[in-house]
Amino acid sequence: MPKQKVYTVLHTIINFAKHIDVKLSTKIFIVLFVLTLVPAIWLGRYFLAGIVPSESGFKFSFSPLGITGICFIVLNIIFGSILYFRFLRSLALPKALFFSIAPLTVLYGVLIFLIADLSQMQNKTATSVRALLNINPQNQYNTILWAVLISVVYISALFLIFLLVTKPVSRMEKIINRLSDGKVNQSHFKLGGGKQFKQLEHSLNKINYNYHSKDQSLKDSQGEIGKLLPKQMCRFLGKDNLSQLGLGLQVKKQANLLYCDLKSKADGNANLEDSFAFISSYMNTVSPIIQRYGGFIDKYLGDGVLAVFERADNALNCAQNIIKTLQSKNKQSKTPVDVGISLHSGEVVFGIVGDEKTFTPTIVSDVLAFVEKENKINDLVGSRLIFSKNILSDLPSSYKFLYRYIGSMSDKTSNIKIFESLEVYPKDKQQKLASLKGVFEQGIRAYQDGRFLDAKNNLAEVLRVVSDDEVSYVYFNRASEKCETK
Repeated sequence: MPKQKVYTVLHTIINFAKHIDVKLSTKIFIVLFVLTLVPAIWLGRYFLAGIVPSESGFKFSFSPLGITGICFIVLNIIFGSILYFRFLRSLALPKALFFSIAPLTVLYGVLIFLIADLSQMQNKTATSVRALLNINPQNQYNTILWAVLISVVYISALFLIFLLVTKPVSRMEKIINRLSDGKVNQSHFKLGGGKQFKQLEHSLNKINYNYHSKDQSLKDSQGEIGKLLPKQMCRFLGKDNLSQLGLGLQVKKQANLLYCDLKSKADGNANLEDSFAFISSYMNTVSPIIQRYGGFIDKYLGDGVLAVFERADNALNCAQNIIKTLQSKNKQSKTPVDVGISLHSGEVVFGIVGDEKTFTPTIVSDVLAFVEKENKINDLVGSRLIFSKNILSDLPSSYKFLYRYIGSMSDKTSNIKIFESLEVYPKDKQQKLASLKGVFEQGIRAYQDGRFLDAKNNLAEVLRVVSDDEVSYVYFNRASEKCETK
């Protein structure tokens, strides 16, 4: 072939490949396939000439041109196979299955026909094939065995084709199951397969992106809501997360209420901005402590909070920790803070109230009214941490701490004893007050019984040892006043 014609053919092939709307790599394979096809066909006769039939089978004697032909044929088959599989990948699943099975089925049919008719053929090639396969009219058993072998190979090939072509379906099934369970961490899915699966892959990745976007948006929203409605509140209501809370939801259960009241010693002439900053700083100290002990804040009360706990020991530990923390903070602060904390427990109804657009958690119970009255007693007698007999009864038997009886309060059904924790005082004061507990409590009971002189004497004995005991001082003054009016 003249060089000019070769160049013309090459130029035509390259131009044809350029105008095909496929990947660059596919265009290269098309050019290589065509370039190897022509010499493979032209040199194929030398390859066939090297295969010589004989009575015992075939003899092989390839010339240099025949060997060259084999090389081009092998290359052409490789490039053609690559293009064929790429062609299958570009098709939708039904067409891909058809075009992958059809050639194989035709080849299977031709082979079965040739095997069945081989014993009747009379040419040299047929004779050599019969000798090679040990097939003859007197031995039909081998013919059946070869037909079975070809069928097994055909079925195995079909299985592999179906496995490869439908592999993206299995991947897609796993991805969809993970998406439905919400257990997807990766940002991008890869299905593989044909053109149809590329579209499905794009759709699945779009669903995954939207899922992650909405999931992140929900987490952000719950994070914002969590600033107002803590997780402890969800557990108290028997829910797993904030999204399960709804208008009208309520629960009736035993609860321990902590009423924390700030008593600032700051200058009364402070402006509103300074007062707000001061209260905010106080809340930033108290709120984390409440959360650390498993409680949550039900209400902010200007310069105080109402917190809820499921366990009495957690409520008492939290109260003692708040007071000690603020005492430590006072050492570095220019505006010292005293705090009064009251604890009471009982049955409450806790639920969500409001309207369809907004809702607020709240407590409805006589316990709330009682703990508010307790706080007034706390202010009146100058104590720091008081709690009711209900709290004392709910504490574990192993819970040990120092406390004393300071009086009683009435609710709708009975008188409830009130106690003061001594753990919030310095160690030396704790020990002195604990050693005088019996004398102090005799004075309190004498005061309640109207024996004011006895009360005065008992409380005076306490004050002689602990002169800065505010509770004793208040009761002593009251007993003295009662004695003077008699």
